[in-house]
Amino acid sequence: MAAGFLQVIEVMWQPMAPEGRYGRISNILTLPSNRRQGLGRATTLELILKAQELDLAYLDWMPALKFNRYTRAWVLP
Repeated sequence: MAAGFLQVIEVMWQPMAPEGRYGRISNILTLPSNRRQGLGRATTLELILKAQELDLAYLDWMPALKFNRYTRAWVLP
């Protein structure tokens, strides 16, 4: 079993989020008995696909990286 959280954050207009919405993935959890099976990776990929489906301006996943939907690439802020 694995779980993860996608937060949709609404903010005032900013250059990186002109529509005022971006996402943040946090707390990917895989139970110890289910590790080493790719469940954490699969959960993360599903959250990324959901963020794209919601048309979020970018995805804040790690403190140092952001996903820019315009370039479809991870970029440094």
